[in-house]
Amino acid sequence: MKKTATLLAILTATHIFPLALQAQTTADEAPADDTAPIKAPAKEGATNRQAIQAYNAGVAAINKNDLLEAARQFEKAVTLSPTDAGAQMFLGYVRLRQDKYSEALTSLEAAKKLGSLDAKLQPVLYNNLGIAYANSDRADDALEAYEQAIKLSKQEYTDARFNLAFALLAQKKTKDAVPHLLKLRGQRPTDKSFQASIYDGLAEAYEAEEDWAKALGAYNEVIKYNPNDPTARFNFALSLSKAGRVNDAIVQAKEVLKLRANHEPSLLLLGDLYSRQTKWKEAKGFLTRYVKAKPSEFSAWFSLAVAHDYLSEFDPALTAYAKAEAITPDDPSVKNNIGRIHFKRKKYPNAITKLREALELDKDFEDARINLALVFAAQEKWDDANQEWNTYLDGIRARLQTAGVSAEEKTSLKARALSARGALAENYLKSAKYPNAANEYRAILVETPKNLDAMSNLGLALYHIKNYEEATKIYRDVIRLDPKNAIAQNNLGVVLEARGLREEAVAAYQQAIKLKPGYEEAIKNRDRLTRAT
Repeated sequence: MKKTATLLAILTATHIFPLALQAQTTADEAPADDTAPIKAPAKEGATNRQAIQAYNAGVAAINKNDLLEAARQFEKAVTLSPTDAGAQMFLGYVRLRQDKYSEALTSLEAAKKLGSLDAKLQPVLYNNLGIAYANSDRADDALEAYEQAIKLSKQEYTDARFNLAFALLAQKKTKDAVPHLLKLRGQRPTDKSFQASIYDGLAEAYEAEEDWAKALGAYNEVIKYNPNDPTARFNFALSLSKAGRVNDAIVQAKEVLKLRANHEPSLLLLGDLYSRQTKWKEAKGFLTRYVKAKPSEFSAWFSLAVAHDYLSEFDPALTAYAKAEAITPDDPSVKNNIGRIHFKRKKYPNAITKLREALELDKDFEDARINLALVFAAQEKWDDANQEWNTYLDGIRARLQTAGVSAEEKTSLKARALSARGALAENYLKSAKYPNAANEYRAILVETPKNLDAMSNLGLALYHIKNYEEATKIYRDVIRLDPKNAIAQNNLGVVLEARGLREEAVAAYQQAIKLKPGYEEAIKNRDRLTRAT
């Protein structure tokens, strides 16, 4: 929560001390200002006098910002006069200033229970109680206390409303916080720090509701009040990034770096923004600066490695991936990317090792499964490759049968399944498992009936299993859909020749040569068949 630190900062002496002095000061120890003294009771005992003296000494210590002495004096006052609600309240206030929230809460609740405070002090007590609750993980009690402070105050209690608004933000109750923040805009108009905080809170609330226009407008107001505040400008840049205004976000993040050259969040943000634009060189520059400042951050090393990777700078990429892997050894994405680089370098055993490590961490990691299948195929280890593709397809089938899968996700899953079937069918074709290849291509054509590649390859598989008639039909369908397909004409000629239809075969070869003059394979087929005839 951005405003946690301000909860105590707004609780200033001006809200409490003059009132307390007026209520408790004796005639013998009147303050130096114009506050009217209160005379001591006619039958004042020594204990009561000592309690009053301790109380006033505590107030004086607070005015000197001597919290240790103030605490000592108020503890003495409370010990001497346990029913003194004012002393309990002041002791609670001092403990708040000392960040001793448990002790503060004890004293403030005691003051509340005594119930003898002046009406003017009641709102202050509840505001302080809210602060103590907020810092004691009692968020709901804090909200009630702030609301009570506002209710009891006869005039607008800005501090309590401020605390209430930001307590609501801390609980993600943004819609409840906004009306309070809007009302606070009219308070303390000349206080730039206060106004900046209010607009910052509004920006946070609007951002949570994804109302980007209002959020960005609020952040812009924060910048007006704090043009040289790198944090304010960074928040603006971050919100622009979330709103999809990448170029504007880059401008603002660079402005931050003008104010603070090595502002780490801005370096990381710029690395991300340029990565989103696939400007890998620029991304690499900012991420390199960031990891020098934050060498133990996994995401930065990973992003830097990706930038090197896309730039084909594989040695630096592997170095950065290794850094990321050392920080987070159980991240499968790192191992997948390392494996992919080994694959590109044809270091197949190394690639297989890393990809299998990725799948051990996440058996459903699709990218790693696909990459492993491709590595096996590159080595012509067809059975291993096909096993990976079949496992991948089994996973997709299981997800398609899962309850609650959206129509959009189903479309995506089916598209990925078609792509996988295509790779599997091609593997079957290359490894001469023609019946399997034919089955896969038929399945593809059920989903995409006009898929010319699948049709052509099905024709090839059918030819090899000597199903010439169906192959003929397939190639004629291809030619009907793509009349200028010279390869389909040549293949049709081969199938017709296998059926003994030599004249039709020669005509198909002639048509292939007409479509593609110099088509060597078709020319050889025609000439061979013509000579034989």
